[in-house]
Amino acid sequence: LEVLSESGILGFSVFLLIIIFSLNGYRKMITKDFSRNHIEKSLYIGFLTALIAILVDGIFHSFESSYMLWFMIAIGLSYEKA
Repeated sequence: LEVLSESGILGFSVFLLIIIFSLNGYRKMITKDFSRNHIEKSLYIGFLTALIAILVDGIFHSFESSYMLWFMIAIGLSYEKA
């Protein structure tokens, strides 16, 4: 709600779109076939869990200086199909 109060409905909708695209990237990473490399899949699941934890923490604290939030979002958005 902090993002909504600071940037309005337009900024909040862009913020939600960034989160949705990031979560979609993580979903694609996790559902990818990792028949030989289970460590990579575990890493992506860990990053996704960290992103969700940071978003839940954002309900109670400020996102103002949360560099870890943007780091986790960047990892989720950086997924490209091989």
